Amino acid sequence: GSAPLSAVVALSYCDAANTGATNLADYVKELVRRHGPGTLPADFGFPLAAAYGSTKAYLANMGESLRSELDRDHVAVSVIFPGFVRTSLTELNSFDMPLMIEADQAARIIADGLARRSAEIGVPKKAYLATRIFAMLPGALRRVVLRRMAQRRQRERS
Repeated sequence: GSAPLSAVVALSYCDAANTGATNLADYVKELVRRHGPGTLPADFGFPLAAAYGSTKAYLANMGESLRSELDRDHVAVSVIFPGFVRTSLTELNSFDMPLMIEADQAARIIADGLARRSAEIGVPKKAYLATRIFAMLPGALRRVVLRRMAQRRQRERS
């Protein structure tokens, strides 16, 4: 997830996430029309996570498109925006993971959102709301904040 951007890394992330998700969407579209709703994960990109973040933006866009397309068949598509959830994998991360929640808390939030057929499910809710508010800021202000975040992360790595 959090590595300096290189063409090889970016293309491998995009190929795995985007091609895989696109192929899966063709298959899943017919399944959900026949059998009911499903979910699609997505999140928000940050400095030093360009390839990772762009694949999540792709998946979020795909989920929104599928939701509109499948609505006529009464199939709900929920896009899950995951933040940091404590797992054996996040324990390996060496960077700050603000607002981290436990896996059982995340599971409850996701299950509740799916039961309500929510279009978007943010886990944890505070992180999701913070990223949505951040996205509404003027572009120039967002770029200043993101530039400072990138500089801080680069200093932490050196």
